[in-house]
Amino acid sequence: MAARTSAITARQIIGLWCPDDAEWRLLRTLQYGGLVRHNLLRPVVLGFACLAMMGVMYGTVPIMVLLCWAATLMLAWMHKARLERLLLRQGLRKISRGQFRHHAMIIGLCAVIWVAPLFIFRSYLDRSTALAVWTLLAMLIAGATASRTSIPMATVLFITITGGGAGLSFLLAGDLIVGLASLGFSIITTVATLESARLFLAARTAEAGVAESQEVVSLLLREYEQDEADWLWRVDVHRRVCEPSDRFAYALGCQPADIDQLPLMQVIGRRSWETGKLSPSLQELAAHIGQEQAFSNLLVQAELGSGDRWWKLSGTPMHDSKGSFTGYRGVGSDVTEQRETEERIAYQAQFDALTGLPNRRMVIEALSAALAEAGRWHGNCAFLMIDLDRFKAVNDTLGHPIGDRLLIDVAERLRAAVAGSGQCGRLGGDEFAAVVYDVQEPRQVSVIANRIIKELCRPFLVEGHMVMIGASIGSAIGPADGETVDALMRNADMALYGMKRAGRGGHRIFEMALQQDRNDRQEMEIALRDALPHNQLDLRYQPMVAAAGDVVIGFEALLRWRHPERGSISPDVFVALAEETRLILQIGEWAMIRACREAVGWASDMKICVNVSGVQLRDPGFGNMVARVLAETGLPPQRLEIEIKEQVFQTDPRMVRQALDDALLLGCSLALDDFGTGHSSLGNLRTGNFSTVKIDRRFVQGAVRGSAESLAVIRAVVAMSQSLGIRTVAEGVETADEMRLMRSLGLDAIQGFYFGRPIDAAETLALIDSRRDGFPGQGSVRAKVA
Repeated sequence: MAARTSAITARQIIGLWCPDDAEWRLLRTLQYGGLVRHNLLRPVVLGFACLAMMGVMYGTVPIMVLLCWAATLMLAWMHKARLERLLLRQGLRKISRGQFRHHAMIIGLCAVIWVAPLFIFRSYLDRSTALAVWTLLAMLIAGATASRTSIPMATVLFITITGGGAGLSFLLAGDLIVGLASLGFSIITTVATLESARLFLAARTAEAGVAESQEVVSLLLREYEQDEADWLWRVDVHRRVCEPSDRFAYALGCQPADIDQLPLMQVIGRRSWETGKLSPSLQELAAHIGQEQAFSNLLVQAELGSGDRWWKLSGTPMHDSKGSFTGYRGVGSDVTEQRETEERIAYQAQFDALTGLPNRRMVIEALSAALAEAGRWHGNCAFLMIDLDRFKAVNDTLGHPIGDRLLIDVAERLRAAVAGSGQCGRLGGDEFAAVVYDVQEPRQVSVIANRIIKELCRPFLVEGHMVMIGASIGSAIGPADGETVDALMRNADMALYGMKRAGRGGHRIFEMALQQDRNDRQEMEIALRDALPHNQLDLRYQPMVAAAGDVVIGFEALLRWRHPERGSISPDVFVALAEETRLILQIGEWAMIRACREAVGWASDMKICVNVSGVQLRDPGFGNMVARVLAETGLPPQRLEIEIKEQVFQTDPRMVRQALDDALLLGCSLALDDFGTGHSSLGNLRTGNFSTVKIDRRFVQGAVRGSAESLAVIRAVVAMSQSLGIRTVAEGVETADEMRLMRSLGLDAIQGFYFGRPIDAAETLALIDSRRDGFPGQGSVRAKVA
């Protein structure tokens, strides 16, 4: 406030302009507070002035005219006095800018009445009488300047009207000297009034500031007395604690008498005092006190008997009247909890809460520093992207607590494997990373990556469970493979993706061919998204024949994609891409609708089997999707057979089994495709409620070549299937020898190119009609998204 009042202009002091905010209302309040002074003296002075004015003009101006003038003056003055009492009664802080100016206008009216005789009665007055009137007016102006500086707008208006009017009257009468003197007097008193008003405001503001400061200090002292976390402290010229407060002693865990006259450093730095080696924060405190410097919010680690605490201390040196140093006094507060919270937040911002490894942010910072160092010394660094193999299966089968414990063990092994070569961290989920410094050659990166894979492939014993996982790693060397953090991480991720597509469990270094592969994949994904709406997808059906005779008992519908520029694209390529991008959900539903709609036109005892992917089965809406397809096409549920591959049980088996149970509840049947290629095949066959099992072509080919293992697998599957009432189908039969062997081994049905290439929907009807006569009455038509 003081700084602001020293910079205000004359217009603002007068009140011609100022913002109507709380601070300016306070300024006007301080001004009007001065009205209280001279309240009793002012009526006496004004009454005397009025009588004196009448006495001067008596005898020259008619008495009735003088009385009318005096009555008008008294009425105006009474109105002014009434308004001032009203303003003071309503409360100084409620005075508005409008009231401020209204009061000034009333003063101006009084000034007009005072100066009116020099104009109205001019014809009655001679020069000496006019000078006498002006003398009285000048005295009123001087009195207003002395007594009404607290209301400068009203005072300046009074001076301007009275002095200016008097000067004008003399000029009009031809008295140039007196007129100019009157105007000069008015200007001088106006300037004096403004300066007095400014000084008045400054004084009142200073008084208000002192009162406010005293109030604040009192409040702070009361807070210190009531708050156990804050205290006052004081030391003497010898830096010894003197007059310790109860709060200070409480913070130290002792009584005031226990620390009185003890050195401050001994009191708050017990271990450091005993060893003679002060901690850095205590050294800083000792330096300030030794140099007699003031300090504020100095963070100090206090070494107490109950343990270390963090304090914030502020202190000011004290001096006597001669300027000699007499000690320190200040305030302190315990900020241990606040500092621990800040440290915890800082730790969480940099480290993974579960494993304690640096988090993604810290890994990025480490990689950025490594790249900068490599650029400075023309060296190399490397970034390894590490993905755990089969971790999701552990989470799904053993639960998340076991999975979390496994991640902690993985972090420990990863630290050991990377120690001395760089820094490792967790990016999130089952993704880890490592930054390798000072890479001399690519082989160095491969050695570290292979060491990590070897460590993570060893069995983990987690709360009584023997867990086997693995790791796939992609790496990029900077700055050759990327001069920025984003580029290096992106290229390492590309290398990891290439490693996972190649079969996992290994390490791959980035090469430019991977960039081209990613570009091709992105183009393929864009094209695949457009394939369905542009009618580029279609179904073809391959016949399936009963092993007991040359009778068609079904068809397998194969998904085909013919791109307008790329031509026919292999299902092995685009189905995997559809699964990765989850486009398989849309494409799979379309294929099921198309196949079921075609099957409606077949014989009522023939089934349609639709192969679905693991992505579809793990979608929570799978059961609703199947029900929606059946309702839309009108196909009876018992004619739809859902076909899956064994591999779907490797990821989230509980959700997969729930999806299959939903299909069974609808009345559909299940088929197991490519049997023998997955894990725990016979167990899946026993517990999966399957109606059909298909033996993979590799076993068919192996049996024809005389492989004892292939023959044993086929015989075991046929025997178990017959005991469980499950139909068996041999896939990929292409020669007569394979056909005869499968027949002799007791399979129920044969499928393969031996019986013909896939055909379109119209041709299936003709083939069904031509091969139906010799069939005993039951059949199957298969549809497959592959």
